[in-house]
Amino acid sequence: MHLKSSVVSRAILSAFLLNLAIAPSIHAASGGAIDRSTAYALGLLIIIVLGLAIYLAVAIIQPERF
Repeated sequence: MHLKSSVVSRAILSAFLLNLAIAPSIHAASGGAIDRSTAYALGLLIIIVLGLAIYLAVAIIQPERF
């Protein structure tokens, strides 16, 4: 059980670190039309959607694993 929680905590940490890299580029691309907090929320939403897409693709390709 300890190993699984370690994997989950690493995934959450890496998602937040990736969001730190993505959010400023979203804010800059909008030309200041959106707030910084909205840019961080959009970055987190993009990361979650991409993660779910990858998970579903793997689940479709290798259903016996799940």
